Amino acid sequence: ATTTGRNTTTSNSSKQRIHPPHPYTPEPDVVSYNSAIKACGRAGQWKHALNLLSEMKQPTTSTTNHNNSNSNSMNVPPEAMTYNAAIAACAKSGRLNEALDLLKECGDSSNVVTYNSAMQACCAGGRPDLALQLLQVMKANGVEPDVVSYTTVMQRSSVDVATGVLNRM
Repeated sequence: ATTTGRNTTTSNSSKQRIHPPHPYTPEPDVVSYNSAIKACGRAGQWKHALNLLSEMKQPTTSTTNHNNSNSNSMNVPPEAMTYNAAIAACAKSGRLNEALDLLKECGDSSNVVTYNSAMQACCAGGRPDLALQLLQVMKANGVEPDVVSYTTVMQRSSVDVATGVLNRM
């Protein structure tokens, strides 16, 4: 139909180009898992965060239906950032043992953020003495502490420990 010289007709093909159908649902990757684990941590859902981390490490299962949103067995290898988010989720909930287990599991991929998150878990779990030990372990493992590393230990330690750490900075 034409009105006042302007063509107001729309064809089905132009609508399809604007909103093409999605032939498949994208599979979760490390970035999407990291985002979900961080969200769990913010919500205090440490168990859910650890379940997502565990799910990432599951063996790949082949599926023929790419639209199956429940096919979560992906074997998406976690990165240091993944462990950082999971450790932070445990720290927020005071789950010291779980955080330290994750630090061990992260191994050589541990970075300053990984250690800082684990030290925060130690402090939240009432063990600033372990946070001080982690400060020494990270140095021994070649990971250079930053201001967050030192202040995490100092804020939860006794005056003597805090001033000792300050003098080592």
